[in-house]
Amino acid sequence: MSTTRDGTVGFENGKVMCVGLACVDFVNVVDSFPQEDSDKRGERYYWQRGGNATNNCTVLTKLSTPCDFMGVLGTKGAEASWIAEDFEKCGVSTVHCVRKNVQCSSATVILSIDSGTRTIIFYPRDQPQLTYEEFNKEFKGDFSSYSWIHFELTSNVPDVCNMMNAVLTCELREKPEFDCEELQEDSHSEREKVDTVLTMQASQRPIVSLEIEKPEIEDAEKSMDKADVVFISKDFAKSRGCTDAVEAVKKFQPICRLWATVICAWGECGAAASYLENPESLCVVTSPALANISVVDSLGAGDSFVAGVIHTLVRRQFIPGASLGQGGVVTERHKQVVEEAIVFGCKVAGLKCTMFGYDGITDLALKASNINKDTHLRKLGNHFDPQIVINGSEHWSKFERELDLVKTCCERESGAQFGFSTTSNRQTNFSGTARDTPLERSKRNTALSAATDVNIQHGLGSTSTANKHRSSFLWNRWSS
Repeated sequence: MSTTRDGTVGFENGKVMCVGLACVDFVNVVDSFPQEDSDKRGERYYWQRGGNATNNCTVLTKLSTPCDFMGVLGTKGAEASWIAEDFEKCGVSTVHCVRKNVQCSSATVILSIDSGTRTIIFYPRDQPQLTYEEFNKEFKGDFSSYSWIHFELTSNVPDVCNMMNAVLTCELREKPEFDCEELQEDSHSEREKVDTVLTMQASQRPIVSLEIEKPEIEDAEKSMDKADVVFISKDFAKSRGCTDAVEAVKKFQPICRLWATVICAWGECGAAASYLENPESLCVVTSPALANISVVDSLGAGDSFVAGVIHTLVRRQFIPGASLGQGGVVTERHKQVVEEAIVFGCKVAGLKCTMFGYDGITDLALKASNINKDTHLRKLGNHFDPQIVINGSEHWSKFERELDLVKTCCERESGAQFGFSTTSNRQTNFSGTARDTPLERSKRNTALSAATDVNIQHGLGSTSTANKHRSSFLWNRWSS
């Protein structure tokens, strides 16, 4: 089934699917890490849905990127029921999950307040991992509902590789001139040819990303050439001899697909990303970690980073093939988008560490983007059919990436649906419709205070009404 980013629901709405493990975390918060063979009183205890891919889903949803989870879900026991309820509460769909009559995996987590560390003891129980056969049976090569599919690498490396391969080649199966089995070709020239073809087809299929976190996974490197974006964890990179994020992305770039982007977060040292500007030149961009924060819960910080990066790349319509200019040279926009993504990922990860769980992610992300929610608004009259015209050419590149966060806040505060459309002269229309009641108007007036950077004119009702009753709002400038 042929798809493009200009016509399908998945591409248009930027929908993401995360594939991986799901478990329940039993979180114990203590003032300091307990000594061996000691008895210690805890500060807090709670359950939290865990697993890298499910955490990615949670944060993406909090950032307003629609997200589904796929994996194996156990159905036996109270923990299994709780996980299912928590997915639903968070707004993450599990419609594609494989359900089995087994206990779900679990983990005991110790959060130490004084050191800010998290220690995890994982119990897989009898919950199996998702297989390629189950994945293929569910989708049958049709991934048109998604613009991005993210995979968490588990110990069943061959299955994960086959799943990624199915997504990469979904638009080539109907092309007789292209043999998909060439993906297994060992010849460097053949692989380079395949990489280029798959990259140029990226606008017609979901982008594929992969996270490699656990150092103990055997043959993990064999999965790296199956993704457009590869996330490498600090622990994995250190286990392979790397001493910082820049060294890590440089080390693993040659193993990945020709036009892949490799990203590595290094905790308090920030993050780095690399990609080929042309077949002979490697570009590396970096981002510092968020500074001056008080760490209370680092559980899921890496997952928050990955989600923040994916969120930005999806919203900025990152397409590897579209980044290739004449002569096979990556355009300057590619560099800007990748840098924006890792900067935002570091912000989200850092802010997540300042709170327990994920419930405050949206507010903290808005704060990280300097969006002012306290702007005073004038009375807007009796009719509310908002259409906001934003002229943001002065700081357009910085302003454009914040629009989706403004949209998130407005929808969350008011319950209305808002949308953006951009004209060729960089004028953005921000519009939404809602019920005409004093309460609803009040809610939306409050919501519309969550905007940023530029002067905004707000029109009411019809064109004539808009001209007659026009209010101006002066928003805070975006801090460079």
